[in-house]
Amino acid sequence: MKEHFSGWNALVAIAALVGVGHQSMMIKSLEKSLLSSNQGVHSSLQGDIRRLQENNNLMRAELQALRVDISSSASSYKKVEKKANGADVDETTLGTKGKRASGAGYDEFSLYDHGSGGRKLQEDAGYDSTSVSSMQVRTPVLCAASVETWALSINGTNLVNYMSIEFDDIKRMLYLIVGSLTKSPTSPPTPLPTLRPSSLPTPQPTISPRTCRELLDQNPLSTSGVYSLNVIEGSKRSVYCDMTTNGGGWTVVFAQQLGDNTCGKPRLIDDAERAGNPLSFEAYNVNRATKAALSAMSTESIFIRSTGTWMKASHTLFDSSMYAGSTANVDFGGVTLTASDGTTVTGKYMAYAQSKSSSGGSYGVGDYIDHHSASYWDLNSGCREMYLYEYGDSGGSYKVNKALGSWTATDACSASCDSSLGFLAAMR
Repeated sequence: MKEHFSGWNALVAIAALVGVGHQSMMIKSLEKSLLSSNQGVHSSLQGDIRRLQENNNLMRAELQALRVDISSSASSYKKVEKKANGADVDETTLGTKGKRASGAGYDEFSLYDHGSGGRKLQEDAGYDSTSVSSMQVRTPVLCAASVETWALSINGTNLVNYMSIEFDDIKRMLYLIVGSLTKSPTSPPTPLPTLRPSSLPTPQPTISPRTCRELLDQNPLSTSGVYSLNVIEGSKRSVYCDMTTNGGGWTVVFAQQLGDNTCGKPRLIDDAERAGNPLSFEAYNVNRATKAALSAMSTESIFIRSTGTWMKASHTLFDSSMYAGSTANVDFGGVTLTASDGTTVTGKYMAYAQSKSSSGGSYGVGDYIDHHSASYWDLNSGCREMYLYEYGDSGGSYKVNKALGSWTATDACSASCDSSLGFLAAMR
């Protein structure tokens, strides 16, 4: 009996051991199951988060499109007359700050807390239209960053609720952000006001440039060439523009061709036009009316040689006395001359003669003008001290007696028709 009892005890002990082992296996199995379940939940949560991020990206893109549309439409809205703490509030204001009780005015886009039965937003706090229910974000600007900040601020407690938001709900929130807050999230958004034609900006008339300087001011990328300009009001004409020399903007009125040794060449005072290309230093001339009109719109002149060197004067080439049939002879004193190398002299003279120039002296630039002969009124005796002179019957050639830095001399005093100087004259 004792042996039987001992055997029984051994069986019980073995059974107990087996039970413990089975229980241990069950615990391990449960642990694996829990771990697998947790991993599944974790993977599911990660999937949900990825889907949320994709929805968030879609929402940010739609926000950007709405932002551009609102920016282009709302910029012309008239300001409402209501005031907020003494400051104007326009129709694009999204949210207001302050208390109605203290006299602050709310514009027509004053927002309400959608999730709180229509009560106004908290005092002294600015909220944009994403302030709905528990999803309040203190971001008073219309941008995708508001939604992104809200998404990142969701903690574990609200994660499930956030994950349950469908894309239609997100679109409804977008409508809220642009200020069309509705009483029910399922009702259609309130459309923005339609702009009246009177509120649109009035197109400014295009001003037709009159000179090469005005053309360059309107379009700094303009290049040298021929342009149709409104030099004389209501009458456009083709003129050549130098857009590179000394800052550009020079309207060319005359050019003498280098090596043209014929007599009777055009002169600076002539009214007859010549149609060569002055930028290539071919013979060129505009009429007197064009010269006078450009003089009235200019402040300085320039003589540019075919070698690229130039001499600039602080006065126009002509004045209002330059017109068809005029016999006026005009001097300009107190002129500053500057060469392309920077050499500068002051107190000099420019002069033109529409009569008393049968033998030359039609135009001169010098230290002085002595008017010593009625046959060449603006030519000094012996051509002395002249930076530009003309000498010879029936239109000789312009030459240089006195150098000014890089503006070098060509002929001491020559009455020949030989052209040793190729240059153009222009104003701006």
